[in-house]
Amino acid sequence: MKEHERTGRSGKVSRRRFLQGAMGVGAGVTLGPYVSPAVRRVAAAAPADTLRYAFASEPPSLDPHATGSIWSFRSLLAMCDTLTWQDGKGNVGPGLATQWAISRDGRVWTFKLRPGVVFHDGTPFDAAAVKFNLDRIVELKNAALGQIAEYESAEVVDPTTVRVKTKNPYAPFLAGLAHGFTGMVSPAAVRKLGAQFAVGPVGSGPYVFKEWVRQDRLALVRNGAYAWSPPGLPPSGKAPVPNILIRFISEEATRVSALERDEADVIENVPAQEVARLQKSGKYRISRVLQTGAPWHINLNVKKAPTDDLRIRQAIIHAVDQQAIVDTLFFGIGKPAYGPLTRATFGYDPAVETMYKHDPARAKRLLEEAGWKMGADGTREKDGKKLRVIFQVIAAGGYDSTATMVQTQLQAVGIQVDLRLLERARMFSDANKGEHNLGLKFWLTADPEFLRLHFRSTNIGNWNWSMYNEPSMDALLDEGASTLDLTKRAKIYSDIQRRIMREALLVPLFDAEYVNAQAPRVQGVEYDRRTAIWFHNASVGA
Repeated sequence: MKEHERTGRSGKVSRRRFLQGAMGVGAGVTLGPYVSPAVRRVAAAAPADTLRYAFASEPPSLDPHATGSIWSFRSLLAMCDTLTWQDGKGNVGPGLATQWAISRDGRVWTFKLRPGVVFHDGTPFDAAAVKFNLDRIVELKNAALGQIAEYESAEVVDPTTVRVKTKNPYAPFLAGLAHGFTGMVSPAAVRKLGAQFAVGPVGSGPYVFKEWVRQDRLALVRNGAYAWSPPGLPPSGKAPVPNILIRFISEEATRVSALERDEADVIENVPAQEVARLQKSGKYRISRVLQTGAPWHINLNVKKAPTDDLRIRQAIIHAVDQQAIVDTLFFGIGKPAYGPLTRATFGYDPAVETMYKHDPARAKRLLEEAGWKMGADGTREKDGKKLRVIFQVIAAGGYDSTATMVQTQLQAVGIQVDLRLLERARMFSDANKGEHNLGLKFWLTADPEFLRLHFRSTNIGNWNWSMYNEPSMDALLDEGASTLDLTKRAKIYSDIQRRIMREALLVPLFDAEYVNAQAPRVQGVEYDRRTAIWFHNASVGA
């Protein structure tokens, strides 16, 4: 993807232009008989032994410990079992570990492991393999480390017992061990394959890696030896579908065409403007999952003028119309957000919903109080300078159209917006350096502990895009991560959410939904609030 930069300008932006940026097709476009080459590559027949799933993007890696991609996450849970298992409601139970005990000080976890488990290469899963995996996650320092951030060491007690120590008590530890990025892999395969492990993972899950054809497909086959499924899944431990074929189809219209031409059984990220039509047809089942973690939001940089002024940050929040974004760009898919957590996330505090509202008049008063007077060209001025903010956004995935609508809303109250659409790696690099006033992102995870990554002072330069540095907030975030009592923990995260909004560290936009469409012949594909995909119960008919 080429890097693009665009400087903001005043004037209205049409609904059609927004939709073209956000959805890939214009408003009111009906999908016709056109079939792109990407669709023609999909097998025309509907094989009775294969479930065909269309992803919106290709995973960059299939090494669970070396990627942060949501498409890697969705692929890996079928291949790599986890120590614990999290169901669709967020409850954590046994996985490869059948039981566990925690020490009185909350720092030592003793896990009993399921006997008889073998990796796909025939090597045994045991306590030594658990230690290898956890140590490897720390060594690689990737997204997986965020799931077990306080991990310190592991000790092999015997082949089916492992004792794990954390630096501090760590409340989300069990949930972190249920994440796709902390999936257990074969130590022997990692040592043998080296860098090639990322393109041919070896786990112990219900499906075995078969092939990965770049820019086309990922093929998995049923693990006939699988007999250690978590509670609540088929007792035989054998998945009903012999083969899973994951196709990579980035074009939204092309994915919908693949479904309607019976060339895909399930498609993800259904374009918002197509949801009602597909549902009305009566041919497809639409699933909508409200995601956990952070909503789409804009971090406000408290260290870079003019957003170093609290009044400016508050004015920006009041100027943004979240409901208009949901209705105009996403056809009502998603819900307006009000704070740093989505509604589906543990600890969400509804009190944040009353702290701000869309109020352009209030935004203008705050700007006036801060000394910024409206200029003849519609941009506010102070001491001979224009009120200008730098807004950095990834130039893809609907980020650009969302940012353009926010740009228009801010310019309506007199704030000039320099909108910079950047390639993904450049966006992250620049935002971590604090070269922005506004930075757009969202975060998909199951536990509010991720707020430590976003707002703790030690993470300035690493996801703390607000550049917020306050020791008392650091202490509160650490307390939230280490408190095991759920009632006390929820209160701590309530305090954190209210503080983030009082300090105006971000502009909440909307809680996203993971929207999929399934053909009638498919049964039993399941999702959780992390947008994990479970094929364990899936089946396909004629």
